[in-house]
Amino acid sequence: MVRSRIRDAVAGLIAAAVALGTGELVAAVTGGISPAVAVGDVFVDYTPGPIVKAAIDALGTRDKPALLAGVTLGALAVGAALGS
Repeated sequence: MVRSRIRDAVAGLIAAAVALGTGELVAAVTGGISPAVAVGDVFVDYTPGPIVKAAIDALGTRDKPALLAGVTLGALAVGAALGS
């Protein structure tokens, strides 16, 4: 049987989306921190201060949504890459 790399990548993407969604649901039910926020916090902690300040200055109040969108898109991209 010939496997399709696109189908495999989509399967990885779906698996990552389900994992992220489940993590968000569990965090909402338990009152815990969501996986995307946890990864975003670690990313900010390990990013040099001047870069974080520049991002905050550039994005203003949209800095946190942009970070969470980036973490989510990154996780979905990793899922797709691992699936293929």
